[in-house]
Amino acid sequence: MYHLVSAPSVPAASGTVHTSTDKNGNTVIDLKVKHLAPPSALTPPSNSYVVWVQPSGKQPINQGELRVDNNLQGEFKTVTPYKRFQLFVTAENQAKVTEPTGQPLVQQQIGG
Repeated sequence: MYHLVSAPSVPAASGTVHTSTDKNGNTVIDLKVKHLAPPSALTPPSNSYVVWVQPSGKQPINQGELRVDNNLQGEFKTVTPYKRFQLFVTAENQAKVTEPTGQPLVQQQIGG
């Protein structure tokens, strides 16, 4: 299990990442966050949170939208072929962006 590191802009936010390996050798990611305000409450406001995987020396890859409920909690599950990567969440105006425009709000290095 990995603990996420929060940015100064969301000091109350916390989270964990559990990883496992599926039958094909891919990394299964289970990301859970707590105390993460809705993206519309940020300064500047945004429309969604996006989860990114960035393998060393490569561009970040959009994994999808992290939804936060009324209790300021969210969970996101995905699979990646990478074993070592930076996992981070940004606030974006659109969930389908191809590169991050915001700063990482929570992040952690996964693997090695």
